[in-house]
Amino acid sequence: MSDEDIFRQIDRAFDNVPVFDISVKDFDYVFQITSMAELPTQELMDFLVSNENEVKLAKMFHFVTMCLVRPADAELLRRLKMVQMFEFIDKWVTLSTKQTHKDLGLGDD
Repeated sequence: MSDEDIFRQIDRAFDNVPVFDISVKDFDYVFQITSMAELPTQELMDFLVSNENEVKLAKMFHFVTMCLVRPADAELLRRLKMVQMFEFIDKWVTLSTKQTHKDLGLGDD
């Protein structure tokens, strides 16, 4: 199987999965990431009810890396300044929420 065939199969794997393009201020790169809806429910629920604030950012980074279309982009994310990372997470959560509402027929708000 050629590299081209492998890349074509990878692209087809995302045919039925929402993928968002996210960029952040002062970082010249566009990340591709799937919706938070693709995360394991139990892990996300554990995160949401946790009171361990110091661990939450590390867990959120783990969630982001799990959803990246290109896993190697995790290294680029590590280069972001904190304000850029928070911008990235805010955009991802907003896009994921809108997509979930759309998928559930709840409108765009």
